[in-house]
Amino acid sequence: MKEQIISFLKLTILTVGGTVAIMIMLGIVSVPALADSKSLYKMAWGSTLPKDIASGSLWGRTVGNKINKHQIQIVNAEDGYPVKSGTQSIRFEIREGDCSHDGNGWSDCKGDRYRSELTSTSKGFKHKFFAWSIYLPDDFKSVDPVLLSTAQIHQYKSNGMPKTFAHNMSFHLNNGGYWAVRYLRAYPVENDPYSGYYKKNTHLIDIKDMLGKWTDIVLEFRSSANKDGIVKVWVNGELKYDYTGQTSDGGNNYFKFGLYQSHVSRINNTPPMPWIDGTRKKKSDPYPTQVVYYDDVRTHGKSFEQVTQPY
Repeated sequence: MKEQIISFLKLTILTVGGTVAIMIMLGIVSVPALADSKSLYKMAWGSTLPKDIASGSLWGRTVGNKINKHQIQIVNAEDGYPVKSGTQSIRFEIREGDCSHDGNGWSDCKGDRYRSELTSTSKGFKHKFFAWSIYLPDDFKSVDPVLLSTAQIHQYKSNGMPKTFAHNMSFHLNNGGYWAVRYLRAYPVENDPYSGYYKKNTHLIDIKDMLGKWTDIVLEFRSSANKDGIVKVWVNGELKYDYTGQTSDGGNNYFKFGLYQSHVSRINNTPPMPWIDGTRKKKSDPYPTQVVYYDDVRTHGKSFEQVTQPY
């Protein structure tokens, strides 16, 4: 009787497995992108990331009706990639020409931008905690004077544009440092989006102290049009920025992270700034390829402790 049951189970597994395989080949059913590929170039809007890497939100590509496979990838420690905890991290890469469009009229290509970035698709927030660990390889390349954002708190638009703010907070890798950038007002609709900004840059850590290691960031952000807004930033457990005051129009916000380069034509049209090693880019030099890794991305937490506890 036992042998008959085992034979029946084997036959069932073979039959069902074969049927599923045939259905996949015929296109009757499909395998989710995250299951059959490390690349997230076909990631659906509102997808989950492995809990090993991120929690607290659903995700989608910020601007990317068409991106390249190398731009956003889930990678594994067993393959030699840097991982902060667990077995996986997420890798972002930008090469020259890595731009796309959103299908609704916005084009990074026309806007002088390159981007490999994920955005939270979860319900907007007003007061939350966020945490992430970022890793810069030893051979990380600067793109100065191109503006490089690695994370943003962005306000949802109202009637096409926010009243006084676009993105409220950004984290930049420029001028040899990692900066918390708080935007103080936004731009007229008809002008270049960046020309009207007033912002406060706060140095958090030198890039040279981030190379080849993980840097842990915690952010508390409270959206407010009044004096009770909050921005606090911790770097490797140390409070580096503490601000209270207006931070937005008071509306809901969302979180983005990855690599986002703005004004990429500056690379050859503006006097170049020194690289991390002190040398300067020549116009004949190829456009630098940038790679960063993220892990332990914890979003929409109610407290510092919630976003820093092990997954």
